[in-house]
Amino acid sequence: MRNRAYFQVHYCLWTACAGLRMVNAMITKENQRVASDEQVRRQEAGRDYLALVMRVKGWKATHVAKNSGVNPSTINRFLNNENVTHALDPETLKAVQSASGVPFTKEIQQLYGLKSSTNEADPAPDQGFMDLALGRPNFVQVPPPARPDHENKIRELGLAQAGDRGDFYFNGETVDFHARPPGLAHRMQVYTIRVQGDSMEPIYSDGDLLFIDAARRPLPDRDAVIQFKPTDESGSMRAFIKRVVTINSEFVDLKEWKPKERTFRVPRSKIYSLHLVLKNNDMY
Repeated sequence: MRNRAYFQVHYCLWTACAGLRMVNAMITKENQRVASDEQVRRQEAGRDYLALVMRVKGWKATHVAKNSGVNPSTINRFLNNENVTHALDPETLKAVQSASGVPFTKEIQQLYGLKSSTNEADPAPDQGFMDLALGRPNFVQVPPPARPDHENKIRELGLAQAGDRGDFYFNGETVDFHARPPGLAHRMQVYTIRVQGDSMEPIYSDGDLLFIDAARRPLPDRDAVIQFKPTDESGSMRAFIKRVVTINSEFVDLKEWKPKERTFRVPRSKIYSLHLVLKNNDMY
């Protein structure tokens, strides 16, 4: 009886320890996922802020680097290399803000805990360029001034079908122009395309018009235009629209609904770009 009780006690202790190890593993995995999402958000916020600085000041990436005392390769690589896995460090952001005078966006303030080096309160991110350039608070949003032709509208890019599952190529043509939603008044890297095929039904149907923001990186549970690196001498880059399930520095898990619902994995090394498909609440 004594030996039996001894083994029962040890078995209970072993079971409890195993349970604790499992809980710790789950907590560690969740912490890693949260950290990865946070890194993606910082990357997106950093790219958006640099794009805003260049728009307000009329600078190119080299001007941002030179005026801020930052290595030009740091800015160029961060803006143009889709495989970059790091976010801009706070010191770089502070140097850019100090040189440009453009206040930090709300996303930068929240994600980095940074404050703009101005004497006035930082403007909300949805205020007009005048507010942002002057750093003045409490201005109502000012719509962009009227311009001739299609300058205030968003281009629809032409596509060439690349397969029977919604794959396509950008053919380099602009086939139409569409009215710019108010929430996209100052986002200059937005374009539109028409859905090809039925692989994303019932989410999207063939021919649906989608607004895409090339400056914003998709998070899990958002849809994206995924463009692949060239695989032959023609240099053509195949693309498609899919739902992002998981995204990190090594791979992206994607979901489609037809011909049958499935999730599949694509190495980041094969991906050239990931652009966010916008929802109505992103635009209005």
